[in-house]
Amino acid sequence: GLIIGAAEKLAEIYLGPIIGSGIENWVPYVLALLFLLVRPAGLFGERAIERV
Repeated sequence: GLIIGAAEKLAEIYLGPIIGSGIENWVPYVLALLFLLVRPAGLFGERAIERV
């Protein structure tokens, strides 16, 4: 929660003037999408073990 809140404020300060207002509403979704791209199984997901 703290990281998402800080990212929202940083996006509002730095990206707000460039992109426009309202960018802080999209930041949590973008962060969640990026996180799922990096770890598709989630935060506590287990790796699939291949047995041969």
